[in-house]
Amino acid sequence: MKRILFDLTGVQPNASGKMHGGGKYGIVMFKEMVKHKIDMEAVYYSSKYLPEEIKEECKLIKLHDLNKVTLQDVLEKGHFDVYYSAMPSYTDALKRKDLKVVGSVHGLRRLEMPNDKNYLCYKQTLKSKLRVIYTLLFPKKWRARVLKEYENDLMQPNYHYIAVSNHTKASLLSFFPSLKYKNIKVFYSPSTAGDKNVLPYCNDKYFLLVSANRPEKNALRAVQALDELMTQRPEFKEYKVYLTGAEKGVFKYNFQNPDNFIFKGYVSEEDLARLYKGAFCFIYPSLNEGFGYPPLEAMNYQVPVLASPISSITEVCGDAVLYFNPFDYMEIKNRILQILYDKELYKSLQVKGGERFEYITKRQREDLQNFVAWICEGNF
Repeated sequence: MKRILFDLTGVQPNASGKMHGGGKYGIVMFKEMVKHKIDMEAVYYSSKYLPEEIKEECKLIKLHDLNKVTLQDVLEKGHFDVYYSAMPSYTDALKRKDLKVVGSVHGLRRLEMPNDKNYLCYKQTLKSKLRVIYTLLFPKKWRARVLKEYENDLMQPNYHYIAVSNHTKASLLSFFPSLKYKNIKVFYSPSTAGDKNVLPYCNDKYFLLVSANRPEKNALRAVQALDELMTQRPEFKEYKVYLTGAEKGVFKYNFQNPDNFIFKGYVSEEDLARLYKGAFCFIYPSLNEGFGYPPLEAMNYQVPVLASPISSITEVCGDAVLYFNPFDYMEIKNRILQILYDKELYKSLQVKGGERFEYITKRQREDLQNFVAWICEGNF
């Protein structure tokens, strides 16, 4: 069995918010590895939030506070065989050529993402706005720069990585053809499904959008579609739209029906589960995913899903969702009307969603066990 240093900084807050998909992924990976009593220690920042879900597991292993010691010092004194990061930041670890560095790749968003001027309609920092403008004005220069950044890490001989979906593996091989000589393993992102028996969040009839503050999740186009439907069809006004991750004012958009849009900001995992449970429909117009947890989380509660067919979403969702062009809010409107008025379609998506959830979670359970065995053996 190999001696492993686990990078917990990936489950701590990043620019996406207090909790994010990569953070959920890291939590499940960490808990599973602790459960298997692996020879393992971990690094984290005491200055940042550490999720409650792993505090008990943290008592069972030795932690190193990167606010007090450097990663290089930890690696030097700990005699580790493997450094693993669920949300990789590799530079310091890669300097040690005697160390095997393993990272979970969740997609190549900065390379795959189209340059979308709609990003400028979101509240964000000046630095973020300038970056969007630069990518729109100089797309080739931006791509060349990002390719170089990825290459600096991906081509290191002691770096071994796993892909969280077949799409992510294909994307790696597409952008970096020389990687065909590396054995890129695919282990599906582990399940983060909540308790099916929770109570619905409220009695409202509502559509649900998550991570609405993040431009790449593309919530604004769905908001435009829903808002327009409420204006055009009086019967539609009985529905609300709940948005997580976002506060009022996140969009540069003049709402026609502002009272129908409920901005929840950050919500706990328990409240998120209850929001899924009570939703009439879940809409996921994301422009890029390495895996894509939210549609599966909605399917866990047999909530019909409308989704973008981009990147890994079709791999995960199969034929259990109703797809739309995420760049065309009129097509989003059409799909919403379908789900609203076609009762047979609605019931079919409920059934298919439940079946798809069971199918994917079976693969997720198997892959989680296979990953733990693989990293412990260290034959890579």
